[in-house]
Amino acid sequence: MNSAATSTVYENYRASSTSAVAIDADNAIEGFSAADWNGAIYIESVDAETRKDSGVRLINGRGQVASKSGAAGVADEGLTLGTNDAMYILGHFNADGSISSSGATNSARYPEAGERPVALAADAITLLSQPTFNGSGVQTGGWNDALSGLRTTSSNWSSSWDTSNPSNGNRVDGSNTSTVPSVYPGAAAGSARDTKFGGGSAEIAAAFLVGVTPSNKNGSNQNSGGVHNLPRFLETWGGTAAIRGSIVVMFESRVADEPWGLRFYGPPTRLWGFNTLFGSEQRYPPQMPIVMSYRRVDFTDLTKAEYDAIKAALPEGAGSTGS
Repeated sequence: MNSAATSTVYENYRASSTSAVAIDADNAIEGFSAADWNGAIYIESVDAETRKDSGVRLINGRGQVASKSGAAGVADEGLTLGTNDAMYILGHFNADGSISSSGATNSARYPEAGERPVALAADAITLLSQPTFNGSGVQTGGWNDALSGLRTTSSNWSSSWDTSNPSNGNRVDGSNTSTVPSVYPGAAAGSARDTKFGGGSAEIAAAFLVGVTPSNKNGSNQNSGGVHNLPRFLETWGGTAAIRGSIVVMFESRVADEPWGLRFYGPPTRLWGFNTLFGSEQRYPPQMPIVMSYRRVDFTDLTKAEYDAIKAALPEGAGSTGS
């Protein structure tokens, strides 16, 4: 946004469409020029492995990310965000939030107009659903920070949830303390409640490079949760988590290292797929390693004479074994 007067964005979580928002010198990244930009931002969290209250949050990332050039397919187009810490994505990210599961508009495969390749690299990634509001601007669903420590439901919950063994009547973690939800910019205050909101959805267009907590680590007899729980959840989703991207696991989580469990969330409808930007279009997030693989899909038997003729027709030096 350096030297720009406005930026076209979803101004807040209540916005139903983009608008031109004025920006000023406070938004500029000082001391850098366009030539310094390589499309990647790395956030180093000091002592992340020992400070369990740390984390990196991506907030109000709905719409298209910043990119190096206005032209698609240029070098270093798109954005890569990396951190050694746990990462939390609040609501839609690099997407407009119009989730579709059909045909050429399937949110799990096909990019939106003007979409750029994005990668998110972190110790672990947690998805938090897009907040929703009624006509009066009061939140009715989705994630809310102030309610993060509350139970997801009052059913099958016990007041001794934190000190008693799990049972049919003790299957949900979290307190039941009456709490007033935090208020999002442009929204109105709501009434106190003793459970989290539910019912949210989120659309994320990005590749994930994340760690995992292995199953039965140190004989714990607890599972990793599988790939369908690799992006983590902290609420009861009544809607869809749409991921249009790619999921890669290359290491063991060192910060968000708690094992998987169902006591603090209800899963969303999962609509996940491989973004065609990374496939047929071969456009990749900036600074990401690219690994090529080759598979034999067809072959032809050659006679010695045919092989010798092909070899002889190669450019000078090709196929030579040297002296």
